[in-house]
Amino acid sequence: MKKSLLLFSILLSSILTNAQWVQQTVPLITDGTFFDVEATDANTVWANIYYDDGTQLNGVNGYAKTVDGGTTWRVTTRLVGTPLAYYVANVWPLDSDTCYAAMFSSGGTGGGIYKTIDGGANWTRKGVASMFNSASFPDVVYFFNAAEGVAIGDPNPDPIFEIYYTSNYGSTWTKVAQADIPDGDAVGEFGIVNLFAAFGDHIWFGTDIGNVYHSRDKGHTWTKAATNMIQSTQTIEDMVFVDTLNGFCFQTGLAYATTDGGDTWNLVSAAGTIFQSDADYIPGTTTLVSSGSSGTGGFGTSYSTDLGATWNLIDTNISHTAMDWIDPSTGWTGEFYSTGSGGGAYKYTGQPVAVNPVNGKSTQLSVYPNPSSGYVTVKLTNANDDLEIRVFNSTGQEVYTNKFDHPGDFFARVIDLGKSGSGLYTIVLDSPTFHQIRKVIVN
Repeated sequence: MKKSLLLFSILLSSILTNAQWVQQTVPLITDGTFFDVEATDANTVWANIYYDDGTQLNGVNGYAKTVDGGTTWRVTTRLVGTPLAYYVANVWPLDSDTCYAAMFSSGGTGGGIYKTIDGGANWTRKGVASMFNSASFPDVVYFFNAAEGVAIGDPNPDPIFEIYYTSNYGSTWTKVAQADIPDGDAVGEFGIVNLFAAFGDHIWFGTDIGNVYHSRDKGHTWTKAATNMIQSTQTIEDMVFVDTLNGFCFQTGLAYATTDGGDTWNLVSAAGTIFQSDADYIPGTTTLVSSGSSGTGGFGTSYSTDLGATWNLIDTNISHTAMDWIDPSTGWTGEFYSTGSGGGAYKYTGQPVAVNPVNGKSTQLSVYPNPSSGYVTVKLTNANDDLEIRVFNSTGQEVYTNKFDHPGDFFARVIDLGKSGSGLYTIVLDSPTFHQIRKVIVN
């Protein structure tokens, strides 16, 4: 699910050897696992937690965070400032300080979108009295950049899905008009918490009867398509897109692929093992990765360089739940944790996973120097698609934007951030084939 952050590609001829998942200790207070993992860079990872103690609905009521690559993790059992009856559907961090959470009510009495700007110490509800009411069930919050985001909830009233978008950092939200989103197919159709995929301006989410909703304009308007899943239960269990056209989803034992942005889906006759806990892709490539942690779906991780047709094992017999990657050499997964046993997460630090570069070429991104005294160079190789560069300061204000037509095999642009003052800046690069983010500190 989720979540392009760094552009890094290696030739398809790369060979996977000496794969190494290193166990990390997460001080969970009781048995549980990560339900969602989101890395913003090589050091910062946020995850929300599923506590398996039998006393909490879905058990999802806290989060874990590391700012040192997982050497140490901080865990909280409650988002400070949120109601006791609310649980986390998903988290979407922008950096080590700023993160959003979609929350639902254990009693079926609503939910909302919450934001922290102090690293998780305090959370504030956004869009109070203007979005999500006592009949709502929020499933997803996602931000395309620092300013623009979307929040997705179950139909309310049935069969109209409840969706909002923002363009001012979550301060105010606009509800998607009924005319701009198709109704659900049946009374009672619903979305799934944290079940979505996004790439560039596009976002998709799935439903319990196998429908995929798709927005091409950051959540403002939507279309709907059926995956035509053949099992009696058609709940989509996970979904991932490697660009705006090519995507992959699965339900237990079956996989489906699309090459037209989700308008049509076809059953994949996959060779190898597709694990069933989570699916992700390695940013800047078309390589998919699956993870598993169940007696029926298997334990381990595997990868595919041909959009799900063939899967190669990375490891087996290790519990891997929710997952996120930032490049072919670095990724994190959760694991089911028993109190007092140690562990809780794994970090991939082994030989780079074999990947298939976008468009068959090795594309590399460099942003330097970092830290900088003011001037920052953005350098790309094989940047043959139209390119847009935007830069945001730490408050989400856009301080630079520029578009380039087919930059070519070698592209470099010097951006003067010194005139905007010292601080942390977010550089966002968008093209039809990738959406990448880099953080830069200006002294």
